[in-house]
Amino acid sequence: MEVDIIHYDGSTETSLGTKQSPDISNTGTNAFKVAVMEIPLTQKTFKNGDTLRLNVRLNISATAGSGLGQVGLFHDPLNADDGSTWTGERTRAEIRVPYKIDL
Repeated sequence: MEVDIIHYDGSTETSLGTKQSPDISNTGTNAFKVAVMEIPLTQKTFKNGDTLRLNVRLNISATAGSGLGQVGLFHDPLNADDGSTWTGERTRAEIRVPYKIDL
């Protein structure tokens, strides 16, 4: 999984930090993994209307004869049960961003 934190000012995207997670492997079925990543960020001044974006890229591969691989990224702020084969697992994504307020 690769995560990129981006500042968007309405016309230009600027990467503030990127991190690649270690490979996550699964030899069973319906294995649920939680990834926690600390991403060093470049300091940036945000103006009214600017956006903080989170881009997540997931890559999956399956070995020959193992069937289809599946991957999911949960991001429900209510942490609700998604009703799939992942039933009972957390579905909330948390992003904690440090900030300074210039008074």
